[in-house]
Amino acid sequence: MIAAGVNAKALATYMGHASVTITLDRYGHLMPGNENEAAALLDAYLIRADTQARVAHSTRKEAEARRQLLRRRAAPSTSWKGVVISSGSDRDTLT
Repeated sequence: MIAAGVNAKALATYMGHASVTITLDRYGHLMPGNENEAAALLDAYLIRADTQARVAHSTRKEAEARRQLLRRRAAPSTSWKGVVISSGSDRDTLT
């Protein structure tokens, strides 16, 4: 049954074991997969998680950069206070 790919819980029920722990303790060494496969699966998972975290971080940084750019665009770039406007003989000062 193990070679056929029956899962451990179904095997425990079939064998009459009170718990899947008994089945795994007794027959776990016969289950498909090994330490190398488990390590490869864990490595792949961690790489995906790291990549997702980096993408989320860069997305937050890009969003903050956009907000800062919009703030700079919205802020007045020049203060006209105290500028003297002259046209011919008339002079006005902006306050």
